[in-house]
Amino acid sequence: MRPVGLHESDAVLGAMRQVALAGGRPLSHAASVVAAGHYLLRHEAFDVGDLPGIEPPDLLTAPKDDPALGPEAVKYLAIMAAAR
Repeated sequence: MRPVGLHESDAVLGAMRQVALAGGRPLSHAASVVAAGHYLLRHEAFDVGDLPGIEPPDLLTAPKDDPALGPEAVKYLAIMAAAR
């Protein structure tokens, strides 16, 4: 993924967190979200609990500065869903 701003990366990672929590599951894949932030989005260290609760459908409109990012980020949600 190309470099993105902090707001956009927080939105992508927040949506990934929501996928990990789907169905009332505990956040057992926090390491996956942190790894995605570090390796894919070049995000500085962060606490998964501090990410915004972006619902996956909202991700299509969350990155206002880069509308093409939403469809690309949905690919990461699919990977997160498979990893759960």
